[in-house]
Amino acid sequence: MSLNVESLGDGYASLHISNVTISDRGTYMCTVIYNAESKEKEISLKVFAKPLLSIQSMKVQTNTENTLTCKATGFFPPDILITWYRKGEVLRNHIMGKPQLYKDGMYQVNSTMTIIPTKDDQNQIFSCKVQHDSLQEPLQKDFQLFYEDIETSSNVVTVVCIILMLIIAVGIGIFCWRQKYRKKDIGVFPVMDIEGPTKLIAGKETSLYCKATNCPENTSVTWLEKRGGQVYEIPESHGGDKEEEERLMDTQYGVISCIEGSNYTSLLKFRPSVTNHKDVTFICRYSCGEEKKEKTFHCRTIYAKPQLVQPISRSLIVSGVLKYLVTLENFYPRDITIRWTQGIGEPQEALSSTETFRDISDGTYNVYSEVTIPEELLKDPEFRVRMSWEHESLDTPGYKNLSIRDS
Repeated sequence: MSLNVESLGDGYASLHISNVTISDRGTYMCTVIYNAESKEKEISLKVFAKPLLSIQSMKVQTNTENTLTCKATGFFPPDILITWYRKGEVLRNHIMGKPQLYKDGMYQVNSTMTIIPTKDDQNQIFSCKVQHDSLQEPLQKDFQLFYEDIETSSNVVTVVCIILMLIIAVGIGIFCWRQKYRKKDIGVFPVMDIEGPTKLIAGKETSLYCKATNCPENTSVTWLEKRGGQVYEIPESHGGDKEEEERLMDTQYGVISCIEGSNYTSLLKFRPSVTNHKDVTFICRYSCGEEKKEKTFHCRTIYAKPQLVQPISRSLIVSGVLKYLVTLENFYPRDITIRWTQGIGEPQEALSSTETFRDISDGTYNVYSEVTIPEELLKDPEFRVRMSWEHESLDTPGYKNLSIRDS
């Protein structure tokens, strides 16, 4: 990163960034100071990385289930859409995994398609198409299936069939025996509603609890995230595994499950953000054999608390009149109430203020609130100006007291 010093004299302040990476994204501020005046300008830099597309395992066998995998790697941001086609027609029965974050800041994801190919599919064109913000046009990979020759003698086929029939017979016998002696354990297992906070606060660690009772031994639980019509599976974490803990440092979620007798409790931990979790639905799915039960938790609104980060700005706009400017940053939703009062002791008199809102790239808002006050009032050391704000994310109003000592 370098600044073009030679062009400064001509009024051009150019910042050159070479070998741009994901970490270079963000908001840059250019400040120009000339004599006693200064000007500032913020520039938001967005960084995109185009996905690379590849098809895994194109070899198939006819009249049996085969899995095709389309892999997208090296892309940013993580939102991506993968669609499968056969002869130009959209295929629906595919599953897309959750994009995985790597140390270089890039993401990769797999989409799998299960098909039962026939001889009619031999000359068909299959396609995997990717849509991503980094692409002006969708990226598409076309391919044809490769059929493996299966030359098996009739004797081998006969032996295999006999072995399979024996295995099936033994399996049926074991199943019937277990049904007889464990019938009471296969009853309906009730799943409780997901327990979670009534208000989700951005950046605050949040836990969702999902509990089922009277569970058979082979019960399993899976957490899923539904975002924009896509459903992603959330991997489970395992307490005490250092490698697992390090891996989870790069992910948004942690899942911990606990079994006590026939009760099964699963915990999902995450830190909400307006960008990642607004209108997201979490699904807790309990499975036992063919039976599945689900409960959902919908994140309708993520609340972000107003932040008073920048120092209070005070300036003399005309002779005898001072202007105070306060900035509240990164809050959501947009509705916020700001009040200014002035007086000696407890402020009583209300002041008229002007608010200017600004949309931030992460989906939150900033507000700039300013008032004007006669300078002579501030000569009294007991004179105070108070700014207070109310927002849905706050349990109690925030406030800031100002006096002659504040600059």
